[in-house]
Order: sequence, then structure tokens, then C-alpha cells
Amino acid sequence: ALLLVYLFFFSPKDKVEQNKTQATTSTAAKAVAPTPGVAPAPQLDSAAGPVRSIELQNPELTLTFSTQGGRVAAVRLNKYKTFFGKPLDLFDAQSARYNTTLTTIGGQKVDFARLNFQAGEATATADGGQQLTFTAPVGAGTATQTYTVPKTGYEVKYNLKLNGVAVAEPLKLSFVDNVRQTEQDLKQNRNHTTINHYQATGDHNALAEASEKPEEVTVNAPLLWAADKHDFFVAGLVADSQPFVNGQFNATVNMADSTYIKTLSTTLALPAADVTSAAGGQYRFFFGPNQFSLLKSVAPGFDRNVYLGWGLFRWVNRFVVLPVFTFLEQYISSYGVIILLLVVLIKLVTWPLTYKTYESQARMKVLKPELDEIKAKHPD
Repeated sequence: ALLLVYLFFFSPKDKVEQNKTQATTSTAAKAVAPTPGVAPAPQLDSAAGPVRSIELQNPELTLTFSTQGGRVAAVRLNKYKTFFGKPLDLFDAQSARYNTTLTTIGGQKVDFARLNFQAGEATATADGGQQLTFTAPVGAGTATQTYTVPKTGYEVKYNLKLNGVAVAEPLKLSFVDNVRQTEQDLKQNRNHTTINHYQATGDHNALAEASEKPEEVTVNAPLLWAADKHDFFVAGLVADSQPFVNGQFNATVNMADSTYIKTLSTTLALPAADVTSAAGGQYRFFFGPNQFSLLKSVAPGFDRNVYLGWGLFRWVNRFVVLPVFTFLEQYISSYGVIILLLVVLIKLVTWPLTYKTYESQARMKVLKPELDEIKAKHPD
């Protein structure tokens, strides 16, 4: 249990200097290079000024948005580095892409990636966060996407609203993620990377982590969230207003590729009635470390992105090992010392049981000569 907790959730990472909250704007100067699993950026339907990149930061996150599609193009975790000492980019424009598509009642197919959204100025929220809004014409109406970055933390609110647009069927939000190697052990890094998803009924499922064959699952049931779970980090999307209608998930592995250890693809159906309502569809992104203490408050079942074992082991890890570890972490900075103390504590707790075992073994050792003598006198 101790090794499970340490290896999966508490392996220390190098911290980098925190950045002050700020917003900057720059013009994209070069096209996105195609990579396995990520198609090149499509041509825009109409020229609405140059494609721009807009960066928002808080102490934990650096988010880069693109006006092409009005999407999150890149996410950097400011407090972490890879094993190789590089900044930890959860994904970027070369490795991953979010996109949304829809079909209007009139039969018009709309691909957000072909729209250059107009970006408003980043504004401050009442609680010290930042808000950024993208707007683009869609048919006779508009599509508005609003992102709210908190003052601190890893959860980014996302609102999608269609104004004056009649939609024939659920919208499709897709995310293709070519996961980069961030840890020294490539095999472990790959085998601990998967897609988790959680149904409105409370059922949790995931693609097989260690499979070298393509994995694909279609869930024809309402979903509360879906998440790309890397070895130590998570990129997930939570539905707050209405559940996703359904979802499709697949994973492919190129064993010869050590740069992109696995390609994860997710497609979620967004309820048309939700995004065309007065409030719009309410969602939340989570981009952050795979820590139980953080994930348990994100959404129902979101802590299942942390593997705690099964059956009795999961119960012991969740309600005994993790609380003790978290308590000790407040006072001790060395994970090695914490692990040592946990070993001692578990030894003390289990001593009554182990003592009886040792006592029984000692008695058998003392009795063994007599038993051997009896067997010699009375062979079978």
C-alpha cells in the first residue's frame, strides 16, 4: 500500500518559480506542424484578422488560447518539470487539439477549427481570476466561448453558448492528445496513461492502460466527465449544467515512438438544449497533478483518476494511508522520511497479528525435532 501511494501519487517533482497572474497577447507567426494523431490546422472559412495566441497565467497554470477555434491550445503546469528538467507542458498545439463541430437545422455543418473567433480583452473577475471571451458568427447567430481562469488552482470554467442558432443534434467536442514522455521509465509512463470516464449513474470505466493494441469504447449513456490520465497528471472535462449525451474513447500506441508514448482520442456529445439555453452549457476543465486531495473535490468520482487498488486495499489506502500521509506532509518535507514513518506506524499497528505469527513459527521450530522423531518411529 505504501509503495502504491508513493509511486502513483507522491513521486516528488521539481518545482519551478511561480509566475504572477498576467495576460499577454501575441500574433501567431507560423503554421502548426502535423504530428501523429493530430491533423494540421484547417484553412479558415473566412479571414477575420490574423490568428492570435492569448496567454493567461495564474501561479499554477499557463494557458495559451488560440483565436482559431477559440480553444485552449496549450497548457503548462508552472510548479512542475519533467524528469528531464524541461517545463511540464501537459499539451500544446503540436501534440493535441480541442475542437467542436455542430450541424444546424438547416443542414449547415460548422467546424469551430475553421472559424477565427474574435477575442475580447481579458478581464478581472470579482474573486481575482481572469475571464476571456471568444465570439464568432455561426449562420444567422453567434457562438460564444468564455473561459474563466481562477486566481489560484487548476480548474478552468468554460461556457459555450449559441445565440440565434438552431441546432439539429448534439454538438461534438473532440480532443486528440498525443501524450509525451515526462518520466524516466517510458514503459511505466505509457502503461499508466489512459482515458477515464464517469457516467451519471456513478459507473466508472477506463481504457486498458497496459494494452499495446488499439482500444476503443463507445458509451451510449449520459456522462459526467472524461479525463486523459497521464502517469502523474490529468487533463479532464466536467459537465456542470447537463451531462454529456454520450462519449467515444480510443487509444493507440506506437511502440517505436518514445516521444509520443500514446495517442488518446475523446469525443463527447454536448446537449443542444444546453448550449442554446439562456445560460449556455457550463463546463470545467481540470489541468493538474494527479493528487487525490485535489481530485476528490472536482466532481463526483473524479478521484478515480487516482488508482488506489481494489477491494480492501482501496479502502485502506483511501481512509488510512492517504490521510496519514497528508497529515505528515504538512510537517515533513522529505517524502523518504514520511514513507519510513508510515512503515513504522503500519508495523506497530499490525504487530499484534505479526507477533502471533512469529510466536507460532517459533513454537513449530522448537517442536520440529520431536515431530521428526515421531515421523521416523511411525512412518506412513
